[in-house]
Order: sequence, then structure tokens, then C-alpha cells
Amino acid sequence: MHSSTPTNDAPLLVVENLKKVFRGGVRAVDGISFSIPENSTLGLVGESGCGKSTTGRAVLRLIDPTAGRIVFDGQDITTLSHTQMVPLRREMQVIFQDPYASLNPRMTVGRILEEPFRIHSGEQQSEHRDRVAELLCKVGLSPDDAKRYPHAFSGGQRQRIGIARAVALRPRFIVADEAVSALDVSIKAQILNLLQALQDEMSLSYLFISHDMGVVEMFCDRVAVMYLGRIVEMASAETLYASPSHPYTEALLDAIPKMDGNRPREKNKIVAGDAPNASNPPAGCAFHPRCPIMEKQCETEVPDLKEVEPGHWVACHLRS
Repeated sequence: MHSSTPTNDAPLLVVENLKKVFRGGVRAVDGISFSIPENSTLGLVGESGCGKSTTGRAVLRLIDPTAGRIVFDGQDITTLSHTQMVPLRREMQVIFQDPYASLNPRMTVGRILEEPFRIHSGEQQSEHRDRVAELLCKVGLSPDDAKRYPHAFSGGQRQRIGIARAVALRPRFIVADEAVSALDVSIKAQILNLLQALQDEMSLSYLFISHDMGVVEMFCDRVAVMYLGRIVEMASAETLYASPSHPYTEALLDAIPKMDGNRPREKNKIVAGDAPNASNPPAGCAFHPRCPIMEKQCETEVPDLKEVEPGHWVACHLRS
């Protein structure tokens, strides 16, 4: 279910050495770099607290990065003011994790979906209503649903409304932040199919943030694995799932439930304990306290992210 092959390999989004440090010295994002071509999907995976959502918010400039560079469609947006970012909000949107909390319960669905047009277009209100009806049909709902309030919908339907709001202005880039994690399995598949169809129709690029390795394998073209604010491995989905190189990636993939009972789990790949505190990370490789193949060098030297084969990047002293 990967997206169609990009028609243009030029990156729509380029992130260089992005950092975000919060009060107390918490290094939520600690110098990561990646790019996303047009009509392509990059999956960003890792345990809770690794910095995935902070990365998404920083890329959209919903929070200010501490350091680094963000380039969207050739324009450096790293230091743009709130006012300067307003025109770019049409191009860059977000789908939130919680379909219940992300919709204003005091507004009808129609009013929620009219908001982008009221803010960013000069259309008349009658035109807004027509556009809302089109949006609802596009995401598999009825135009009559515009009159209802969010509480009248199921979780999957609410997420469809959130997606409709995100694509209302025909953006080019969307951050999908755990967009299907709160949904039942059958509904999750429907929403993924909807996101795929919208990508094919509108040539969307996605940063798809998730902890579900199975969903990421099915949906994403490339995958970046984060651990404690850093990218430790990045490759095409096909390469990463067939030939993972970093021990942390191996552990994440090994944790995916397996249907074949004849294939025993390799116990040395199961990661023990919790990730360290981001305000006081370990010296050297941050993963070394939990790594099954750790050696002395890993305790003192931070591994660089190196290209071990074309398009496959790994940050590990013993694998790169």
C-alpha cells in the first residue's frame, strides 16, 4: 500500500540538523536530518518519548526549533515569524492523534470545516458550504453531516472529519501524528486507504508518525527510526524491514506479533527496560545501556549516521 512512485525526486521538505531543547535541558530532538520528496511518505517510528511528535510540530513551525534548518519547497522557513508563516499554513497541515480532542465540541462539523476557508480564502459563505459538502463526500461522509456536532460521530468518523479539515485548502504536505493509533483495526484500515487515495488524488507528501511498525511497513515509502531524539536508522521500507541493521530497529521489528508459530522469536533482540531520561542521556551511544551487542566503544563515542549502502543510513559503531 505504499504511495505511487514520486513524479519528482526533488525534496519538498528538507530538515537539516534539527534540534529542540526544552526547559530543564530535555533534548527532545537532538540533531536529525531527513528529506521528503513530493508525493512520498516518510514514516517516523520509535518508542513513546523519542521525539517523534516534537519533530512533527517543529517541522510545521507549531513550536520553534532550538537549532537546525527547515526548508519547504525551496524556502527556508526556520525563522519565519507567525505572520510570515500564515500563507504557508495552506501548504502544510496536520492530522492529530485524538479524533475526540481535536474537534471543537461546540461547533458543528460544517463550521469546523468552514474555518480554513474563512481564514485563508476570499470566498463567500455560500461557497464555503459548497466546499464543505464536497469535502464530506471526499472523506466518505454525507453533506447532511455538516449540521451535526462531533459528539454524534464515532471515532473513525471524527478522524475522517479531521482529515477533511486537513485537506480543505489542498495542501502539499501533511504531518499525520499517530493518526490511526486510537482507532479499531478495521477502522484503521479504512482510514489508511483514505489517506492513500487522497495522496494519489492530490499528490500529497506525508510525514507519518507512528509506533505501529506493521502499519508503517504497509503505508510508507521510507522509514526513519528514532531513539532518544536521534535517527538511528533510515532506509526504504522494503530495505529496512527485510534487512534491518541497527539493534534497536531489529528489536522494534521483532516485537511485531508474528502469525507463524513455527518461527521462534530471537530473545536477544528484545529490548529490556525503558528509554533513558532525555534530560540526562547516557554518554556515547544513547542505546548502549539496552543494547545486546554493546561494546566498550559504545559507552563513550556517539556514532554518526552513515550511509552503509545507497539510501540506507545507520548510526551504530558495530554495523556501519
